[in-house]
Amino acid sequence: MAWMLPILAAIETDADSKIGFIDKTGQLIIPAEYYSKGTWSGSFAEGLASVADEAGKYGFIDTSGQPAISFEYDYASYFSAGSKA
Repeated sequence: MAWMLPILAAIETDADSKIGFIDKTGQLIIPAEYYSKGTWSGSFAEGLASVADEAGKYGFIDTSGQPAISFEYDYASYFSAGSKA
């Protein structure tokens, strides 16, 4: 399995447990508007991160925070070598 160093790190708000993402300088890149429900949720791999919406459905966002794969799944992990692991 090829691992990539993350380009963004997840942060979580205390008030509502939403996650956002910062870069290595600490600058907020993606505001805290998504949820993390599992081990791999909120981790970027191959430019995508699995996150959950308010209904608890998983989807994937890109490094700009835009949805790349719709929020319609009950579970999601990460991508490796171009495929979902």
